[in-house]
Amino acid sequence: MIEALFGAVEKAGAIAEALQNGETVSDGSFGRFRNNSGSVAFEPGTALTEYLNNAVRDDGQAGS
Repeated sequence: MIEALFGAVEKAGAIAEALQNGETVSDGSFGRFRNNSGSVAFEPGTALTEYLNNAVRDDGQAGS
């Protein structure tokens, strides 16, 4: 994930390029990254929020 986001010195990662182009990058129920006026904002998704709050469902549907 880190390499995909930041890339290398010679070439930006795919996520960094998408953010530079004003696109929002979703990582499923984990969350999404968006360009917030030149800064990267991360918005946690359902699965990450449930995990952090010890509210992970045991029905196999976490993050749906």
